[in-house]
Amino acid sequence: MLEAERQSRVHTSLKDIYKQLTELEVFPSLVWTWTYDIIRSFENDSEYKFLMKEDEWFNLLWNNVDKAGFTLEYGAEQVYEDIRDWLLDNDVMVDVLEGEEDSGDE
Repeated sequence: MLEAERQSRVHTSLKDIYKQLTELEVFPSLVWTWTYDIIRSFENDSEYKFLMKEDEWFNLLWNNVDKAGFTLEYGAEQVYEDIRDWLLDNDVMVDVLEGEEDSGDE
């Protein structure tokens, strides 16, 4: 019975999420959602330090998303790398470990 209840809750949640995605005023909404989720995951990753607040990086994303060209066409790993590179190239975040490796080479 617990599994049936869980299935029902998940189904209801997915329907709610789907409704929200279809009402999101950007296209493709799933790519925007995925991009936002990946960026937030980098914020919580101790290997990276964010140099911008959320409203700053979101504004940068909003104004440059077409140029960035994020897509799920080539798979999750590729979009993850593309977003990471975009964040680093646009000085949204820095790789904390890269600085440690550079100082060790001297």
